Amino acid sequence: MYPTRPRRWLALSLTVTLAYSIVPLLSAFRGEFVVDSDARQHVFWMARFLDPGLFPNDWIADYHQFVAPWGYTQLYRLAVIAGIEPFTFNKLLPPILAAIAAFYLFRFCREIGTSPPTAFLATLLLNQTIWMRYDITTGTARSFIYPLFAAFLFYLARRQALGVGAAIALQGLFYPQCVLISCGTIGLGWLRSTWQSRSLPDRRTTALAVCGLVAGFCVLLPYALRSSSFDPAIDAATARQMVEFLPGGRVEFFHENPIEFFTYGRRSGIVPKMSWTSPLIWAALLPIPLWRTLNIDADRQKLETLADAEIASIGLFFVAHLTLFRIHHPSRYTMHSLLVVLAVAAAIWIAPRLWQVGTFLRGHIGRNGAIAVLAAFTIVLPAATHQYHFKYRQGKAPELYTYLQTQPRDAMTATLSRLGNDVPSHARRSVLASVMFAMPYHVGYYDEIVRRIDATIAAQYTDDPQVLAEVVDRYGIDFWLLDREAFDAEYLMQDWLLPFAEREAAIARSGTPILEQARDRCTVVAGEDWQLIDVSCARADSDP
Repeated sequence: MYPTRPRRWLALSLTVTLAYSIVPLLSAFRGEFVVDSDARQHVFWMARFLDPGLFPNDWIADYHQFVAPWGYTQLYRLAVIAGIEPFTFNKLLPPILAAIAAFYLFRFCREIGTSPPTAFLATLLLNQTIWMRYDITTGTARSFIYPLFAAFLFYLARRQALGVGAAIALQGLFYPQCVLISCGTIGLGWLRSTWQSRSLPDRRTTALAVCGLVAGFCVLLPYALRSSSFDPAIDAATARQMVEFLPGGRVEFFHENPIEFFTYGRRSGIVPKMSWTSPLIWAALLPIPLWRTLNIDADRQKLETLADAEIASIGLFFVAHLTLFRIHHPSRYTMHSLLVVLAVAAAIWIAPRLWQVGTFLRGHIGRNGAIAVLAAFTIVLPAATHQYHFKYRQGKAPELYTYLQTQPRDAMTATLSRLGNDVPSHARRSVLASVMFAMPYHVGYYDEIVRRIDATIAAQYTDDPQVLAEVVDRYGIDFWLLDREAFDAEYLMQDWLLPFAEREAAIARSGTPILEQARDRCTVVAGEDWQLIDVSCARADSDP
């Protein structure tokens, strides 16, 4: 008989979680100027916690601080108070969040009646899935959905009203979309109990539903009431007319193929390609129609919680399509929560078959051996085949970051180079705009970004000193970051520049741009593929 001590299996689950985190951690701390690709966008502004004087009157930093959930922001603030730099904390978060998710998922599986080995198997499958996806490793707000949703499921299965309310409140503080899924799950459970009993559910069930729904309402109300100069959110009719949302656009959403659009589109699909990297997760789809007749390792009645969560997720997916962009991408309501649900479902389906294999291999050693082989398979295979999905990127221009760090805190750099994406993170200095920060979801924010990029194009390619001076004075530009090929004919044909009106005018100009004339005399620091130009020097050279 295989050992059934829950604590031993829980410890093994947490050990496996830490084993999965080794490869990403080694990559994260491999050198200087290494940050997660998404963290560059969502964490850079938190340097203000270290020095409130950084990014003064910075439109981009102000916007990302505004859209960041309150709990997520405060957690990073506490890390800084504890002496941990924001990007360092960002790298340390993923193993902690994964361990919390594994802990609560194990406890949830035990609560619905599975054996400890089956609970371990569920955490194993979840670990393989989330470490082979690009979510948990970002350390951004969406990384929190796995531990918080697993915690919600555990307290719901245990029927602890305060635990459910607390889990939903934390979801609202870290990842508000998850609140809708949890409230939908609670509502469906209450309706199901009413239908089955043909009367109002017992007081405990009603108290559970009321506590969860009230917590959800209270935590989402501030989001519904707040407003800023960055609003309103883009609407579907406008988005359909924008190149940014079409195939190849900055935030590609709409597709000509309706099957791709609704099934595996990255932001629009119910099961995005990137969500299904674990082959074992597909085992969850096999027994669903047969659960009531198959031998499964769980309490069949308590399994209804998983069904409620699945229905709520899919229902909100369609609601998000009907109210496009008002509650963000439709895929946000299925690509995370369903992976948690299906990890449990797959484990419940696989476990009895695994025990049969163990029995065939003769007893205790065989059963534990089968588990060990599966565990090794799910850990070693991704590492051996480079299936871990993380995007820790090392800055390509250390000389640039080091130089800008020596400049005043209000130094502003204008650029069309993709190197501009890294300047706020690595140099802690402002950029006027860049491709990574050209996010079109809020009209007020994006209209200003469009004006800035159009102004950057106009000034970079003008031979008129007045045009350059007007843009520089308007935005307080101190430096201009140029790629070596910035004045080649093909440079303005980059896909991300297609939506901007000034691009065509810049292509049609025939004179030699002022910045091209000044690039040799006014360069203050340079690399193999880029140059940083002192704007005051360039303006002086262009004065008649």
